Amino acid sequence: MTHSADAVAAREEAQRALRESEERYRAFVSNSSEAIWRVELEEPVPIDLDPDEQIDRFYRFGYLAECNEVMAAQYGFPAASDLVGARLGDLVVRDQPANIEYLGAFIASGYRLIGAESHEVDREGNEKHFANNLIGVIENGHVIRAWGTQRDITEERAAESRLEFLADVSSVLGSSLDFQETLSSLAACAVPRFADWCFVDVVDANGNAERVVVRHSDPEMVRPELHDELVVPLIARGRTLGALTFAMAESKRKFAPDDIRLAEDLGQRAGLALDNARLYGELAGANRAKDEFLAMLSHELRTPMTATLGWGTMLQSGLDAAGTRMAADAIVHATRAQAHLIDDLLDISRIVSGKMQLYVRDLRLADVIDAAVETVRAAADAKQIALDIDRGDDARVSGDSGRLQQILWNLLSNAVKFTPRGGNVSLRVEHEDETVRVIVRDDGEGIDAELLPYIFDRFRQGESGASRKFGGLGLGLSIARNLAELHGGTLSAASAGRGQGAELTLSLPVGTAAAIADAAPVGASEARPLEGVSLLLVEDDPATRGMLELALRRYGARVVAASDANEAFASLQANRVDVIVSDIGLPGDDGCALLRRIRQSGNAIPAIALTAYASPAERERALSAGFDRWLSKPVDLETLAAEIRAAS
Repeated sequence: MTHSADAVAAREEAQRALRESEERYRAFVSNSSEAIWRVELEEPVPIDLDPDEQIDRFYRFGYLAECNEVMAAQYGFPAASDLVGARLGDLVVRDQPANIEYLGAFIASGYRLIGAESHEVDREGNEKHFANNLIGVIENGHVIRAWGTQRDITEERAAESRLEFLADVSSVLGSSLDFQETLSSLAACAVPRFADWCFVDVVDANGNAERVVVRHSDPEMVRPELHDELVVPLIARGRTLGALTFAMAESKRKFAPDDIRLAEDLGQRAGLALDNARLYGELAGANRAKDEFLAMLSHELRTPMTATLGWGTMLQSGLDAAGTRMAADAIVHATRAQAHLIDDLLDISRIVSGKMQLYVRDLRLADVIDAAVETVRAAADAKQIALDIDRGDDARVSGDSGRLQQILWNLLSNAVKFTPRGGNVSLRVEHEDETVRVIVRDDGEGIDAELLPYIFDRFRQGESGASRKFGGLGLGLSIARNLAELHGGTLSAASAGRGQGAELTLSLPVGTAAAIADAAPVGASEARPLEGVSLLLVEDDPATRGMLELALRRYGARVVAASDANEAFASLQANRVDVIVSDIGLPGDDGCALLRRIRQSGNAIPAIALTAYASPAERERALSAGFDRWLSKPVDLETLAAEIRAAS
């Protein structure tokens, strides 16, 4: 009895200890922060079998016999009981090569594996990555079960995958600065990553057809009614370039958070790459435009220089009267062409720098039109082009007379240039409410539809290269439009196309109705407009001084000439003159220093600056020094005479 009682007591103690052990185990499993699992094999697997055969039996006989709540949550199940009973292949996907390597490593390690990675799927079919520690239980040379723990590393692997993908994307997208090539590279990047479930559509912010499409091979994936769309903006340097549109069939699955993050990262990098490519393209285009412009500038300057040099050389060798006249006409024409080019370049510089100044007063528009028409009449007559001018009513505007003439001269000279011999150019004025319109129409070359939106761009012409029929730098209309806008107006163009002529319209706000003097310009029609005028001419360049001295004397002026400031000041003390005409760039004291010296002596004689320093800043410096008027070189002699007469 005693022996029997001791046996019962021992058995009860063992059972109690076993219960306590199981309770501790259950508590450990329940409270563990890691997933804990036990896989049983319905039939033991001999350890001496070939590894591939062992793996095959693991999948045939293995099932999840036990797990904790943490593991159930990893697979998307509310409770462990919902996951228990799952077959090994339901979790550790057999067609994933990494899982075959994982189980092979388990066998090779002697059925004790630390930190091994498995690729599995949750209840929604989403891919999961786990880091596993596992040990197999061996009895009589057979694997009968395995215990293990696992930690979810899906986010870590996704982040690593995203970084690797985006690094590859950055490398590929950065390999070219061509916009279309970059789009193609974006497609190439998207195909291996996204083409199994979506298409990628790239459209710019203005809806232009700059796009690349990667479509799934399954037609169901591109049916609009099945698309679960994700739109990712392409943003670079604070502006939206367009969007990446991903589409997925709702019948398959939704976008996972990782999909969205990856798409957004791709959009950011693609946006920067496309923006860089676009900017590079614009820079390359600007560089080509610069080269073309410099080539045109060289041509337009060298052509009149050739005529000037050639005729000048022949004059030195001696010409008869007719030849001398031809030489003089050619030199004047060439020099005026060069002066016009220089003026255009200076005007563009003033416009770009915001330093263009207007000298506004009330004007009769008809007077401005008449002056502009007179400047092109000779060219029109030479081509037998009829000028039909209708100045309309007595419209008045507020503006800069010279700049408004410049606008109209550009419109009229373009019309004459692009109209064939015997054609027609018309100008008419329309007055409506507070706007007056000057419409210049021709029946000449016309403007192609694709060029029409760009004709007011700087350096833009309808033709380029050595085969150009018409000269010029393509600056005139750009300058004219800017001048119109500075006057509060607009300049527009219309054409039915090549060979259909063109119509350009200047619209200006109506000016005040203040009285405008009817004084006629002085000098243009008088043989000796400076008769009785005495003037001091200060010019250091002998050729220019000699030419001006002769010309002004032919206009009737009495001229005292000086080559520098000291000689000029001494001449002024010895001679009574009505006007001073002085260059600014003199040796020693310049023209501004000379005028300050003259004004400090108490002499208020009118003074005109005649200078090659043609910037607004130089003009202001000259006027501040005491000059009353300012003219830039080269100057039209009749204009100079008119200014001298007005100053005297």
